[in-house]
Amino acid sequence: MLNYMIRVFKTMWYTIMGRTREENDQLLMQNPCAIRDAFNLIITYKRSNIQRYKQAIGQLIAIRAQKMNSLQIINRENDAMKDKIANFLEKRNKKTDELLETGISEHELPQHTEYIRLNDAYNDLVTTLEEKKVRVARLKREIQRAEEDIELYKDEIGVFDRSVDKLKSEMSDAVTDLITVREIQNIEEMVPNIKFD
Repeated sequence: MLNYMIRVFKTMWYTIMGRTREENDQLLMQNPCAIRDAFNLIITYKRSNIQRYKQAIGQLIAIRAQKMNSLQIINRENDAMKDKIANFLEKRNKKTDELLETGISEHELPQHTEYIRLNDAYNDLVTTLEEKKVRVARLKREIQRAEEDIELYKDEIGVFDRSVDKLKSEMSDAVTDLITVREIQNIEEMVPNIKFD
């Protein structure tokens, strides 16, 4: 029973508060300054969101620049690594020829320490270069995706700016319409009181 009474009381309270809120809203909607202030509040809120959006785009641009810088560094490292690979390949081939000239068979080559060292260094460099190529491809995809996102977000900022401009014109129209309606009501109230003698 107590729960029922509490629910009834809450229902009555919310109904009364809702009516009060509706009456306040109606009074505010008849005040041009209140309408202008409400629009200005919304416009300020939207502008602050646009500013935060622009800051986020700026951070995205900075991240893209860092990735582009990393890509350039890796490309330079890859070029240097290609030279090292060619150098080790040449040394390994030269050592192979020297060992074959001394009478070592091709089956014994993989067991010679100098050949093993050169071959391991060569294989290590080739493996590292392949890993860097994968990283380059990933960085290129990330840069491309960031560029697409930046362009998309820039377009969205344009949409947001236009919505703020639209709100400004709607504010002007709403205030003008309200003032016009009030003046018409004043004129209509005055007309019956005017006597033509």
